[in-house]
Amino acid sequence: MPARAWIARVNAALREINLGQVDKLVLSRSRKFNASRSFLPAQILSRLIDQQQDSLIYAHGNGQQTFLGATPERLVSLHGDQISADALAGTAWPGSTELAGQKNLHEQSLVVRAVCEALTPLCALPPQVSRAEEHPAGRLLHLRSQITATAHPGTTLFDLIRALHPTPAVGGFPVPAALDWLTTHGEQRPGWYSGGFGILTPDGNGEFSVALRSALLDGNTAELQAGAGIVAGSDPQQELAETEAKLGTLLAALSPAIAADKNGTIG
Repeated sequence: MPARAWIARVNAALREINLGQVDKLVLSRSRKFNASRSFLPAQILSRLIDQQQDSLIYAHGNGQQTFLGATPERLVSLHGDQISADALAGTAWPGSTELAGQKNLHEQSLVVRAVCEALTPLCALPPQVSRAEEHPAGRLLHLRSQITATAHPGTTLFDLIRALHPTPAVGGFPVPAALDWLTTHGEQRPGWYSGGFGILTPDGNGEFSVALRSALLDGNTAELQAGAGIVAGSDPQQELAETEAKLGTLLAALSPAIAADKNGTIG
């Protein structure tokens, strides 16, 4: 989506927030690059591993397409009856406003609240929340609280995923109202962006994360996706800059191929 059109959507989201209909809406942006020859997923993954050492690097292919990226956000893990989840929101990058600013703190607090409310019915005791700390993701920083709890007997990892996903970090808050607004306003998320992926062991333990900072590779085409959380007080130009900083995660990994291809185009 062109920058001007995306900013118009941010302003529409802010009007909805100012009317008190929702507290947060997460809007995504994509950029497409067409090269004269096919992208090589293994090379891009190797660069992501070098560049994003504090993120989880992931990839999935179906024979023609490859979906890959570097996510900073764990959704939930279950080991025995022990639950651990992340509440991650708020973003800072070189040249941005400080991570501990009011907007970022408010955004992250909404995620903490929603994760705890979603987990509580599945837990023997109320979830415990750690103090929000800086969590690096390449050149970006986020606020992250770790949430732990003890699950009721019989609770499965998929019960937890069903309760949590999508969190306000990828949809908005309150979740039902935010998702309704996004659907009504034509929010599109190509590939599997903002979905879940992870590992499940035969005994039911496992860990799932959220597919963020992603690229969908299809031959000589790469479509990059990233989003930003809009809350009261958000500045549209600053939110646009945030999406550019997040898209930069994948652009940095693609850049050698882009720089070498004089016939490529960016859409």
